[in-house]
Amino acid sequence: MEDYSLFWYLAHISTFISIVPIVVGLFIFKRLTPIQRVLFTLVLLVFTTEVTAYVFWQKELNNNPIYHVYAIIEFFLILQIFKIELTNLLFHKTFNIVFVLFLMFGVVNAVLWQNVFIFNSNVTTVLSLLVIVLVLIYYYSLLQKAKLEPLDKMPIFWISSGMMLYFSTNLILFFISKNEIFINKNGYTIWSIHSVVNILSICFYTYALWIKPKTE
Repeated sequence: MEDYSLFWYLAHISTFISIVPIVVGLFIFKRLTPIQRVLFTLVLLVFTTEVTAYVFWQKELNNNPIYHVYAIIEFFLILQIFKIELTNLLFHKTFNIVFVLFLMFGVVNAVLWQNVFIFNSNVTTVLSLLVIVLVLIYYYSLLQKAKLEPLDKMPIFWISSGMMLYFSTNLILFFISKNEIFINKNGYTIWSIHSVVNILSICFYTYALWIKPKTE
């Protein structure tokens, strides 16, 4: 039998831990760089979404519609972060085109395959793949720099690493979520792993907000 108590504790920590980077961001908001401010907005979105979904869950209401909308806004904000960082490698139009295509896919998925009352695993899987590609492009850009700045002073490095950790791990979980039999047998374990990864990624984002870049 799976340990429900462990799942319960991890799920609650995962739901409310985003308040930590929010407090940090508010405390030093005036000195945040453009990338850090987008990250701050992203963390606000995560916290609002998780708390709203938690309330729906407590009231035994279907919270999947929330995640359909969340995925679109989340990807938009992530694109804004990398648009700022990768401006020398990719044209701004590239990011706009990718977002429009993703938005269209999200709408088509909700209409034809996974309606708003079903977990949008198709969209989250594609989102994860796209973010992983963006992070890999960023890592490639690091290798092209003649002089590498200290990584501990680069918010985008910690943001990218947090995203790589979260989306690469959950890519597998999102894919597995399509197998109802496996989910029914191992649901608590799977979502406990998801909670742990989410907690770790939020720690990365918190540090990314806290540090002051050596150069902007």
